[in-house]
Amino acid sequence: MNPRRLLWIAKALADGQIGGRRGRPNQEDLRKALNTAYYALFDTLASTAADAFVGSSSTVRKGQLWVQTYRSLDHRAAKAQCGRVFARQNAPAFSSAILTFADTLVTMQGLRLDADYNPGLTFYRSAVQVQVTVSEQALEGFLETLRADRKAFAAFVMHRGRGN
Repeated sequence: MNPRRLLWIAKALADGQIGGRRGRPNQEDLRKALNTAYYALFDTLASTAADAFVGSSSTVRKGQLWVQTYRSLDHRAAKAQCGRVFARQNAPAFSSAILTFADTLVTMQGLRLDADYNPGLTFYRSAVQVQVTVSEQALEGFLETLRADRKAFAAFVMHRGRGN
């Protein structure tokens, strides 16, 4: 998956450029925009982990081990570990870009769960647009950090350790 493409789709949904009525997204479009923005971040973290542990060549990425590693990232565990990183609770020190990414992933996971499982909520275009933009900025900041720092973060998220 291409996380930048996912965020482009999320932005187009929130802006009313695809789906619904042109220029006026419906609730389904806004919900899908939040879902898609979250998965752009989650995919980035899962890909970073699989690349770190298995390798990042195109051949390796097609293999079962890479896919298993990618799929082993658990949503709840990722949220918990990202929360620990952001709160600096028994977590290594990470750059501000990684802290922002971790915090945004936690926020977006909550919004995604609301969008997917709480039909009584109403989402507003302007708020969804802000969240998609925040997700885009968090992604770009994360991708601009050193590869070694991204790998260390992915390792921390994937390996919860004892008692965590």
